[in-house]
Order: sequence, then C-alpha cells, then structure tokens
Amino acid sequence: RVSFVSEPDGRLGAVSLWTAPTHARAFWTPERLASASSSLGSPVELRWFRAPVLLDVAAAQRDAR
Repeated sequence: RVSFVSEPDGRLGAVSLWTAPTHARAFWTPERLASASSSLGSPVELRWFRAPVLLDVAAAQRDAR
C-alpha cells in the first residue's frame, strides 16, 4: 500500500507499507534509486520509520456516511 504526502515547504513524498524492513531494502536497490531519481529529475531520499498505528481517516469517513 502506498500513500502520497505533501509538506508545507513544497516537498512531496510517498509512504509505503512493508511487512518487513528487509523487503523494502531489497526493493530499493541503488539501481532502482538511480532510475527513480532520473525519472523524477531530482534525487530520491529514503527515510525509514516505524508506524505502529495507522488510521485510515478517509475510510472511516466513508463508513460513517
């Protein structure tokens, strides 16, 4: 699953959920990072973090209707 985010300073990003950090690291090889950076026209920066709780607000709002 991927969610896209934007920051007030204009930065854009995507949050991907992985079942294990090793899967994410295996996907984001140096070659894939170089390809993504080339396609986007700017360097891709990866940030790793744990997210123990995720709330799908849009789904909750749909279900409440």
